[in-house]
Amino acid sequence: MAKYRIGISENLLGDKRYQCQIKRFGIWWNDESFSTKERMLDYARKLEKAGHIVFNYL
Repeated sequence: MAKYRIGISENLLGDKRYQCQIKRFGIWWNDESFSTKERMLDYARKLEKAGHIVFNYL
């Protein structure tokens, strides 16, 4: 079981991306990046069904 967090990130140009990050060795690492919120939430549901903990920081 791993810990994941999902949310919105923005680059210097102002482009928004939906991110999923995993916590390994006490550090949050980028796991997946999505162009839509719906795709990110679908991925989060799959992680939860697999028994992982998912945090929302939207």
